[in-house]
Amino acid sequence: MNFKELVPIDRSLKDPLYLQITAGLSRAIEKGILPRGRKLPGAQKMALELGVYKRTIEQAYEELNAQDWITVIPYSGTYVSDSLPVRQTRRLRNQTEQFPSHAAFPFQRLAFKNEISPYFTEKPCADLVFDDGNPDISQMAALALYKYYRQLLEDKQPNAFVTKMSPWGNKDLRYALCDYLNTTRGLRAGLENILILKGNQMSMYLILSLLLKPGDGFAFAACNYKGIWDMSHYLGAKMHLLPSDQDGIIVEELEQICRIQAPKAVYVIPHAHYPSTERLSADRRVRLLELAERYHFVIIEDDYDFDYHYCQSPFLPLASADTGGRVIYVGGLNRCISTAVRISYVVGPADFLKELVKLKVTIDKFTDPILEASLALLIKNKEFIRYLRKANKSYKNRRDYICKLAEKKLGSYCQFDIPQSGLAIWLRFRCQVDLEKLTAACMQEGLSLPRADELYVQPAGANGLRIGFSSISNEDIFRGICVMENVLKTMYPDA
Repeated sequence: MNFKELVPIDRSLKDPLYLQITAGLSRAIEKGILPRGRKLPGAQKMALELGVYKRTIEQAYEELNAQDWITVIPYSGTYVSDSLPVRQTRRLRNQTEQFPSHAAFPFQRLAFKNEISPYFTEKPCADLVFDDGNPDISQMAALALYKYYRQLLEDKQPNAFVTKMSPWGNKDLRYALCDYLNTTRGLRAGLENILILKGNQMSMYLILSLLLKPGDGFAFAACNYKGIWDMSHYLGAKMHLLPSDQDGIIVEELEQICRIQAPKAVYVIPHAHYPSTERLSADRRVRLLELAERYHFVIIEDDYDFDYHYCQSPFLPLASADTGGRVIYVGGLNRCISTAVRISYVVGPADFLKELVKLKVTIDKFTDPILEASLALLIKNKEFIRYLRKANKSYKNRRDYICKLAEKKLGSYCQFDIPQSGLAIWLRFRCQVDLEKLTAACMQEGLSLPRADELYVQPAGANGLRIGFSSISNEDIFRGICVMENVLKTMYPDA
């Protein structure tokens, strides 16, 4: 038998040679070309025939033996197994060509526009892309994280991590986060005050599910992240929509609501509000804490972008000044390390977190122990801080550039405030711009803009567009702003 024809080897492929040989031989065995019980050539002979090293054949045979394609009999040789690892399944009854597309049972229909926006699942088919403020992959600590992940896998048996799994999250990561958050945010948190979860949205959903019953009041800025609106609708909350200005939510409006009937919870993004980027002023932060104590509502503080700020003295989170146990603090690591790392944390009173972890276990008993151990090393060894410092410098330069350029080229059509933190600017159009038509016209010119209706909700009459600057070069920022200028000139020549 000509094994060279039976087992093709392509040295241009990234796949190791022994795996190519494994695949070729297993394919021949499955097709019956190599029948059961047939004796295979020894490693040295097979190596000469295929033109590879003997050790490569030994590795291939070890892999085939582990998968049960072959049997190695000491002092006799290597044989194709009599019992192959191929299951012969039996149908219960005749099947249709396709899986059923419609359920034959009743279920709840959700009143959401769509399940997941194409914005999150499809790569934009445009040369230029303004997203809504995603970090630059080249500025993130993903490679450093991979180094620690690989190191842990090589140094320890993966089973060693399974014995240390906890629904609270990896203890080393919780210790590292406590130290980091206490140092950078003044939180004063202990191990019992922090819970690891999978993403900020999961954190928010679990928190609201534990806090709110149908009909309970829930207050948040009217211009806000679409996910908060969807969660509120699903949980049956009574929504109180708060107006905002350049200093954040107008707390006096919240006080008027509280005098009638205080909400159960208030959701704020004080550091860099989404989508409109404003920062909650210091006096409003203090007033909000005072109202929470007086009217007994909980503050849910979403601080997803605290690590990106461009002034020397950023305001500390509300949680740092909380003395009465009325603030739940939510943050995440995906914005700093990799958008693929869905690790978030909740910091709050210990008794609340004990109940929250019970709810978490009903849908996700454990998180990823090896990933969390890797993150702990990344933070503990200060590489996390090193990447953040470099990223902040780079993002500040891009922020300054886009703001200067937008003022020059788009100033006739919109206004904006220079953000003190975060990774995007908020353009407020001077006239009523049709955002859907603007997005479509820019796409025709090769520029993809964020779909406002799929990412955030604006109050009636508002006309803003969030433009990220962090994941795009200055050269592409220039090209993108020029496209927007030309499109706006065509759409609104009298502006």
